[in-house]
Amino acid sequence: MSRAPKSFFLREAQRQARRVALGPFGSLLSRKPETVVRVPPLDDAFVSAIKLVAPQYPDFTANEQTRLTWEQDQNNSCWAEEWAVGDILSAMPPPKRILEIGPGFGRSAAFFSKRRFPNATFDLFDATGGDTKYEMLGKRYEDSFCGNLPLLERNLEFNGVSNYRILDARESGGRLSGRGDKYDLIYSFYAVGFHWSIEHWLDEIIALSHDSTLGIFIVPSNFLISDRVRALPHRIVQASPPMRPWVTIYFLLITPKPQPWFDAA
Repeated sequence: MSRAPKSFFLREAQRQARRVALGPFGSLLSRKPETVVRVPPLDDAFVSAIKLVAPQYPDFTANEQTRLTWEQDQNNSCWAEEWAVGDILSAMPPPKRILEIGPGFGRSAAFFSKRRFPNATFDLFDATGGDTKYEMLGKRYEDSFCGNLPLLERNLEFNGVSNYRILDARESGGRLSGRGDKYDLIYSFYAVGFHWSIEHWLDEIIALSHDSTLGIFIVPSNFLISDRVRALPHRIVQASPPMRPWVTIYFLLITPKPQPWFDAA
C-alpha cells in the first residue's frame, strides 16, 4: 500500500501550513521548547558516554554548562520527533505496550511517558558497549552497542519514570524476541532505520507486531523504500529541531495492515 505522491505532498503541505499559521514570529517563539526531559548532574563517566553517541560535542566536560547544553539538545530532539509524529500518535488508540530499540539515555521514553503515555509500559532494548559498526546496507553486527544501561536507568529514575523495563540486547545476541503480548508501538530513533537498515530488523519487528501496531523509524535523507516496506501501509514525514531549523529529519511510519487512523492522521 504505497501512498500516491500527490497525497504525500498534499499532506506535507498541510503540516507545513499549520506551522506557518503561527505567524512571522512562530519560528522565533519555537526556538526554546519546553523542557520536559531533565538531565541529572554529570560526572566524567557520563560525559564519556555522551561523547560516544554525540561526537559533535568533543569539548564537553562535567560541569553545569555542559549539563544545560545537553539537556537542551535532548529536548530539542524530542520536540522535533513530537512535531513529526504527534498527529498520528494522537490518532491511534493509546498504546499500552511500547518497544524502543536503541533508547540511548532514555530521552524519548521519558518524554513520551511524561507527556503522552503515562499508563503505557516501555520495553527498552539496548546494551552497554563502546564499539559501533554501522553499515546501512551491510552486515548486521551482533556486538555493535553504544548504550549504557546504568546511565539509562539513572536518567529515567531522575525523570520520575518507573513504567519501563530494560531488555539487555546482549542476552539475546542483539536479536529482538517476544516477551508477552505484542507491542502497540515500536520505534527507533537513530538506530534501526538510520544506522542499521530496517531490512535487517523487519522480520523481528513484524513478529512483535499485531495488525494495528505502529512503527516509527528515523531514516536518512537518501532513504530508498524497499519492496518489502512498500508492501506495507507506510509514509515518510519530516521535521526540524526547533534550535536547528536548517536540519531536516525524516521519519518512516509503517503498520502491518491498513488502519483508518493511519490514513487520517
